[in-house]
Amino acid sequence: FARRQSLEPRDVNVTAGAFNGTNIVFLNSADASFSAIRSSISGAGLRGVLAPSGGSINIAQSSIANNAGGGISISNGSLSIAQSSIANNAGGGIDIIGSEFDITNNMIFLNGNGGVQVGGMLINGIVSAAGTHRVAHNTIVDNVASGASGIRCGDLDVSLSFTSNIMVSDNSNTDISGADCEHHFSLFEQGTPAAGSANNLVGMDPSFMDRGTQDYRL
Repeated sequence: FARRQSLEPRDVNVTAGAFNGTNIVFLNSADASFSAIRSSISGAGLRGVLAPSGGSINIAQSSIANNAGGGISISNGSLSIAQSSIANNAGGGIDIIGSEFDITNNMIFLNGNGGVQVGGMLINGIVSAAGTHRVAHNTIVDNVASGASGIRCGDLDVSLSFTSNIMVSDNSNTDISGADCEHHFSLFEQGTPAAGSANNLVGMDPSFMDRGTQDYRL
């Protein structure tokens, strides 16, 4: 596949391919869409996938890794990530602003650093409960940020509810934050979930097979 520095407002589907280089996948319009299946997006000097003006991103069975400016960032669009790996992105894993999202069955690990707000995931600017806002069945581990390193909920006008995630930080920061984000049936070592959260395992070690080698099987 040829490298693309900018994806104009048209559908781009990548199957069993790879984008590798210094440039990012860039959606510059609300009409743009990007789909990656069994693909790799890595080595970007900025973000792996950036959609600052809306658009639709659909990623499945793929790897978003080793991007200097962050893995995925979307504003006022729609994001779906399933059965994928978001890892080793220095600027953070997933940055969501004012968008619908469905993030299910992913490995999100070793993203961020102590100087950025985004560790595993940062969610901001959700103003309506309409549409999909799902985070479920993810392993979010060994991420680093200036605040909560797992799932950090910022400025939200609605309450969201996430379920069945494992969140374990790689520093002394909390794994979760945000008064508007409930967590259910999840495991995290540090942090106080929003009121209404229930059936969580708090302060427990998930006992991964070999955390040191990123073998996060239970």
